[in-house]
Amino acid sequence: MTSLLTEGGGDLVGHPQSKPCSVCGEDKPLGAFGPQPHGKYGRRAACNQCRKIEHRDYYERHREQVLTRCAEYRAEHPDRVSDIQARSYAAHRKVRSRQRSQWRKQNPDACRARTMSANARRRARRASATGSFTQADVDAQYKRQRGRCYWCGERVGRKYHVDHVVPLSRGGGNGPENLVISCATCNVRKNDRLPHEMAWRLC
Repeated sequence: MTSLLTEGGGDLVGHPQSKPCSVCGEDKPLGAFGPQPHGKYGRRAACNQCRKIEHRDYYERHREQVLTRCAEYRAEHPDRVSDIQARSYAAHRKVRSRQRSQWRKQNPDACRARTMSANARRRARRASATGSFTQADVDAQYKRQRGRCYWCGERVGRKYHVDHVVPLSRGGGNGPENLVISCATCNVRKNDRLPHEMAWRLC
């Protein structure tokens, strides 16, 4: 079957709409082949899928050589690499933004956990505090407290705060041993107080 095909892909009037791949042998539409000005029908001999597999296999066999060549190219052409990265970022910025927005809507708890963890790390750096924690540490503490605020005993649900018993500003560490689950009200009221300075503690 023939048709009038686009000039942009190097195809001409009267060329078939499909051809066999030189690697897998399957008869595929010309759109499944990358453009090649000097190739048959203006397309590459191997289909895009087979070329992708070949590239992946080559990378796995020659990984160190490929990484070395890439590093050398980046060192020799920093401006060219920066330009390519900038154009790539601009082309995919809207797509990435839409994907991140969709992920946040679908995973509110995970998104909130990431935000709390990032905020804690930032405060720890500012206070030169030692230690770190993971979401698994927070989940374990939540389970130990049975979903209740460490200070007032009220249930916090999933809208909890991760509080440092000894505030970072008062020399406390950022490790899991210094963390408790708190409700938003208690965490805000506690501020940078030490436990014995909290006369309003209920439990």
